[in-house]
Amino acid sequence: MAKFVFKLDPLLRLRRREEETRQRDVAKLEIERRALEDRIRDCQNRITTCKQDLRGGAQGALDMDGMRRFAAAARGLEREANDAVLTLAGLHKRLEAARARLREATRERRAIEHLRERRLETFKRRLDRAETALLDELNTIAGARRRRDASIAETNSS
Repeated sequence: MAKFVFKLDPLLRLRRREEETRQRDVAKLEIERRALEDRIRDCQNRITTCKQDLRGGAQGALDMDGMRRFAAAARGLEREANDAVLTLAGLHKRLEAARARLREATRERRAIEHLRERRLETFKRRLDRAETALLDELNTIAGARRRRDASIAETNSS
């Protein structure tokens, strides 16, 4: 029996590898995004804690040095959070570009797979036609033999 050979299989494998590479790129950026968002949340929580501690220190006798330290720590955390937000904004742009490259790689792989499926269907139809033609030929030969045998039997009986 004939075997289906898709001449573009090497290209299809290449497209699959390219898509997997793009998936890994997106995954790495997603991990980086989550880490930045966690860092921002952590900074926000620490800022809130600092402000609560600062308010708590405002009761009773005022410790100006302690209040300055809390305020400086809060400002430092706000700067850190702002830096992380700016980094996150740039990361979102890189992530969107990586997703676009992944969509393109997926589209290219699907196009080759679709071509492969169409060629496989064409191969199967040709194989079915060839099998049908062969069966028709065998039936024709068998019918001709039966007619010949019947004709020989008639001749011998006469």
